[in-house]
Amino acid sequence: MTLAESIQFDAIEVTAHKDFENGIWVIYKDRVYDVTKFLDDHPGGSDIIKQYAGEDISELIQEESIHVHSKAALEILETLYIGNVKKTSTDSENLLHKEQECFIDLTKPLVYQFWNTRLTKEEYLKNVHKPRYLKEPATFFESPLLEPLSRTPWYVIPLFWIPIIISMEIYAYESLGFPQCLQLGIIGLLSWFFIEYTLHRFIFHIEMGLPDNKVAFLAHFLLHGVHHLLPMDKFRLVFPPVLGLPIALILYGAINTFLSMSQTFGIAAGVVTGYMYYDLTHYYLHHGVPKSNYMKGLKKYHMDHHYVNYNLGFGVSNKLVDYIFGTMLPQ
Repeated sequence: MTLAESIQFDAIEVTAHKDFENGIWVIYKDRVYDVTKFLDDHPGGSDIIKQYAGEDISELIQEESIHVHSKAALEILETLYIGNVKKTSTDSENLLHKEQECFIDLTKPLVYQFWNTRLTKEEYLKNVHKPRYLKEPATFFESPLLEPLSRTPWYVIPLFWIPIIISMEIYAYESLGFPQCLQLGIIGLLSWFFIEYTLHRFIFHIEMGLPDNKVAFLAHFLLHGVHHLLPMDKFRLVFPPVLGLPIALILYGAINTFLSMSQTFGIAAGVVTGYMYYDLTHYYLHHGVPKSNYMKGLKKYHMDHHYVNYNLGFGVSNKLVDYIFGTMLPQ
């Protein structure tokens, strides 16, 4: 018997190790591992480990959609082994289970449960910003007619918006010519990055000004809260066109108040292109495996927004706007 095999920890003791100060521990098949020094070397990124710090990863580590763990990976994990979970501590095991519980049953339709759950504003915000993991996409509605409307695969975004962008560009080009059309498109594209930041910081993260009632909680939950609760849900990562189109029409109307239709289309084409880049980048940051240093850094930056401090790091497609407005996450 090795020294580590003789050491036992209460399950609740493991839950206290969730940060660098106390060390980041996880449980795998009733064995405890200190993965603090392995975070930066984890091939799947440090974000997943941070999300489940202090918890049992026995099911997660076998989930291929997150990260395929080879025999070699499990051998590396064994080098981080520090002890076992006590089997006799029922109270501690119950407390560990309580740490992992959610305010609603994530395996059942969420909206009806949410509406019938009584939460204070403080309870709601605390729970919705603790990321959870499901093997399958969450179900929003019991109705087979409503449920498909709540799910948006990533490829719907280019399929829906590219024809609209092309149509606007053609109209603008025929009326204004290439140079002016290009200039307006660039203005629209650059404008998007500020629109993205404004929406994310002041609409999606309206926590401080969120009214203390369940109608406001539900609206926040459907708009962005569910993404922080279930950040790996691949059908709740991009913005559904059924919601995006009305917002686009509002922005179009605002621009058209000051400019001609051709000029409006020229700018709108750039704005929508920027939006499409943002949405596809957002999906990739959650489910892709970046190869370039730039995208690796952007992925880490966005994951830190989810798992370290959701009150900073509002730039998703880039960090520049966070730098401009002083909301950069520590690098």
